[in-house]
Amino acid sequence: MQVTLNTQKILKSSNLQFYVKNEQQKSLVQQNSMELSNFNSIGRSLISFKGDSGSLKLSEKTIEQLEELKKVYKSNQDEIDKKKKAAQANLDKIAAWNWNKEYNQQKVDAENEIDRKDLSRFWNPFKCNAIREKHYNEFHKKELAIDELKRRKEVDEAIISSSPLSTSQVKILIEQIDAMIEQKKQLEKQKIRQEGIDGVQRTINAMFNKSGGLKDRIAGYDYEKDEITKMFVEPLAKSKDDPTVKVPSAVLLHGATGTGKTTFLNGIGEQSKDFAEVVDLSVDIDAEDFPKEVKRQMEKARARYFELDDNKNLKKTRTILLVNEAERFLSMTPEEAKILYGENMFDAMDIEYMENYGQSAEYINEFKSLLDTCSEAPRHINDTQRGALTIFITSNYPHLIHPDLLSRDGKMPFIAINPARNENIEAVVEHYFKKANELVEKIKLMKEPSDIDCLVGITKKAKENIKKMMENGTINSLHVDYKNIPYDKFAQEFNPSMKKGAFSNDSYRKIAEKSCNMYLEDPSHNYEYYFIDNLDREDRSKKLPNGAVIPSGRDINPQRYKKFVSIYNMLAPAEHNEKESLIRMERMNLLDEKAQKRLDYIRIKEASELRNLEEKEAMGTLSEDEQIRLKALRAEIVQGNEDDNEDDE
Repeated sequence: MQVTLNTQKILKSSNLQFYVKNEQQKSLVQQNSMELSNFNSIGRSLISFKGDSGSLKLSEKTIEQLEELKKVYKSNQDEIDKKKKAAQANLDKIAAWNWNKEYNQQKVDAENEIDRKDLSRFWNPFKCNAIREKHYNEFHKKELAIDELKRRKEVDEAIISSSPLSTSQVKILIEQIDAMIEQKKQLEKQKIRQEGIDGVQRTINAMFNKSGGLKDRIAGYDYEKDEITKMFVEPLAKSKDDPTVKVPSAVLLHGATGTGKTTFLNGIGEQSKDFAEVVDLSVDIDAEDFPKEVKRQMEKARARYFELDDNKNLKKTRTILLVNEAERFLSMTPEEAKILYGENMFDAMDIEYMENYGQSAEYINEFKSLLDTCSEAPRHINDTQRGALTIFITSNYPHLIHPDLLSRDGKMPFIAINPARNENIEAVVEHYFKKANELVEKIKLMKEPSDIDCLVGITKKAKENIKKMMENGTINSLHVDYKNIPYDKFAQEFNPSMKKGAFSNDSYRKIAEKSCNMYLEDPSHNYEYYFIDNLDREDRSKKLPNGAVIPSGRDINPQRYKKFVSIYNMLAPAEHNEKESLIRMERMNLLDEKAQKRLDYIRIKEASELRNLEEKEAMGTLSEDEQIRLKALRAEIVQGNEDDNEDDE
């Protein structure tokens, strides 16, 4: 039968519709055919078995696959013959397939059906196309079925050419499979046990040794975490896509020892590792070598910024330097401190520290110029002034750092990390109660008493008691109630004070660790009892052998706490109109020593800031924001002089 040109167009259109319609079906068939059926694996095994398990690669198979393999080799010869016949039938279908013949036949069958129904006489194109499409669908179903058979042709050929195994061969093979199944079950059991041990150990580490980003490492301190995220972490992340985003050259965290500055530092590093390389310089570096080391890190940072990814695109990876105890590298000399601050700003300990670590004006100026541009994205690999580098530093004595560094607008913002008080104490204590609960619940899931010995951070006595409870079936009685604890009472009892001092965050961590071990050693008292008792013991007055009495055992003693408060009050950012209020009180002779120090510091900081901006103005490197700030500072000086003249009159 001749097919007209018009009919050929319809055939072609119908054929295209079919392929579009069946695209998903073809995709599924291809996907399924990628994995051999159980018998495919069997067929390969039948011809590869040579009397040793190595040729079957039993160790690479899952327990489920090994069980299936056993079923096959236990089956009788009749079943194997059936499989061979099925394999031969598949090969016969492939051999009999003729694409052109099948395709032409479907066209003929379609037109014959149309003629039989006498549809062409009345020219009913919709019914004609439906009949043609039906035949094309039948053809392509056959085609897909043959394609699937072709993909497993190698396996079918292997099945046909294989020989049945002897009884002794089957017995040996099944013994080997059983041995491998048992081995894998033991390994699986050991893996589950190890995962349980690792889970408990991770909980111990998270409780006693901080890990993770800012939110995971640090309980409470929401304001400080938000400020750090806003001023540094977020701009740092955005700068990868937009190099013009301003990222601080340095960020300073200051506070008393043990308040968690280093923990903040490590949390920042962990949180930023996806878009920045974190380099920890918290190792012993001589102050003289510090500028050289920073410059060396600048060179590495530039090279890192211009590294290429797998697609030959710039990685634009920024660098964060973590540095502890910044006052060792950036402190003033006693002589300069006297010139800038006068005679009465620093105590004997401050003077001694500056004598040991104070740096020359040349040294400070060198570091000051580095802060101007080090955080900016380098323009080229040899751009020595820029490195997409931020220095994140901590300090216990930030008031000793040269004011020219602290007053550089936006270059070194600083945040105080205070000893925990009020809501921060509540958050810290609640954090450790939750961690203790998590640890106890995971210990209860452990099945083998001997696994307890693998844990690091639990006392020997606690381990012995846990094993005893596991053996006598009382382990489930362990429980830490963290939901019904009056956390606000902790803040009322243990807030920092000038009389008693303060607990550091590190002290709370140690008390939590000690309390947890005491509870696991003797659960006759609950965890809350041990925690409060240990905290209370540390809070009591202590008598020294020489008869002197320490007001409290808090690790930040009253003297250190007063020192911290004094530093904090001096360095705190000036509030709106604070300077004007202090000046008015000064004119009326109403300032006490603390307020006078505060006013002096504000003046010194503004003078340093003015000096820095005027230096940049002379070099022609002032930004628009800096020009506005310079104008405001000069206006304040003019206004101050006018006020002084009025007072003289």
